[in-house]
Amino acid sequence: MNTNNYARQDKGDHVFTTNADEIKTFLAILLISGYSSLPRRTMYWEANPDSHNEAVAGAMSRNRFDDLMRFLHVSDNANLDSTDRFAKVRPLYTMLNERCLQFYPFEQHLSIDESMVPYFGRHPSKQFLRLKPVRFGYKLWTLATNLGYVIQFEPYAGRRQDSEQKAEFGLGGSVVLDLLSEMPASLPYNVAFDNYFTSLKLLEYLSTKGIAATGTVRANRLEKCPLRTSRTLEKADRGTSSAMLDASTNVIVVAWRDNKVVCLASNSAGIAPVNSVSRWSRQQNQRVNVSQPNIVRVYNGTMGGVDRADQNVSLYRITMRTKKWWWPLFAHVIDLMMQNAWLLYRKTPSYHEKPLDLLGFRRDVVRGYMMRHVQRPNMGRPGRPQPIGHRLPLEIRHDGKGHFFADSDTQRRCAHCGKNTRKTCVKCAVGLHLHCFNVFHGQD
Repeated sequence: MNTNNYARQDKGDHVFTTNADEIKTFLAILLISGYSSLPRRTMYWEANPDSHNEAVAGAMSRNRFDDLMRFLHVSDNANLDSTDRFAKVRPLYTMLNERCLQFYPFEQHLSIDESMVPYFGRHPSKQFLRLKPVRFGYKLWTLATNLGYVIQFEPYAGRRQDSEQKAEFGLGGSVVLDLLSEMPASLPYNVAFDNYFTSLKLLEYLSTKGIAATGTVRANRLEKCPLRTSRTLEKADRGTSSAMLDASTNVIVVAWRDNKVVCLASNSAGIAPVNSVSRWSRQQNQRVNVSQPNIVRVYNGTMGGVDRADQNVSLYRITMRTKKWWWPLFAHVIDLMMQNAWLLYRKTPSYHEKPLDLLGFRRDVVRGYMMRHVQRPNMGRPGRPQPIGHRLPLEIRHDGKGHFFADSDTQRRCAHCGKNTRKTCVKCAVGLHLHCFNVFHGQD
């Protein structure tokens, strides 16, 4: 494990060692900080009733948590790629991209946009985006579904680091092609992106790959397309549009007058069918119907998945911090995977039986991790054993996987009936009689 290697080889601590259970407990504490935040992380372990958190203090000692914060590593320092500015988190990002793609729930409508990870320290890849809710931090190129499930994400290291970009499509176009390159080629997609990425050459190339794409486009990327000028359209009635179609490439460019003139391009959607949308008119002091080309409806209905994912992540963002420059990137993907897991949970039958919002789902995951992975030290005189059957989540008890009946080294109380037994369930780690085993796991 890279954490153990870092403690020994880089910090000279040959006593420190950790395991998967302890790391999962560590992650559970980080998740708790997202919805039960304190200004200093040491306050979770204080005895004062205004700050003490029993779940955190009972799961891991403060000193042990500090050691894990100090030694945690996801890469091998002996084999870092000197040309990669994000080599410290690259193994984790590569693995999570593979998992996100593996469990991606097929949805036809996808969007590509920028995400920002808050960071106020110093790093050559730190970005400043004036119009984003998070203005300072690391930029991630993100591919997401319409509901916000993130399929692929890639940190932006800067133009000098992006040596593989294709000159004919520019940086934005190369990002689109890179994110879509891992997607199954046999499935139809409808992708939307903003004017940072859109070019007519990119739309033409995506047509040859069978990918439908729509995006807003800048005026300097229209390649002398003879549309009506913005000044002319601004003087026209609201809902007026101008369109030009390239028959050889099947790429259409549409300029539409709403509050302002917006220009869009697509290789799949056109003007027809024309829709009607409600807008407020200052001149008439009432709501009026305005004509809207179909390409605008397609764009509005497809774009926004990345913003929805960012909104979900920002609700309960991990608040524990360190001085390591890569820590915000690490904490961000933990929150990102949590919202991905929640979106997958909403598609399962369990959601209809036990509907949970993002906060409820996050807390449920924390409780499950605490039950299954906390390694509490044996301190002091043991008290009377308490049946924990009522505290073990039903998702663990009734999942029907890995529950094996085994002998126990010591006598324990049955989690179902409370009487003494020398049998146990290996997965649930609770005492059970043979005749209580099936009932406790919901198989009776």
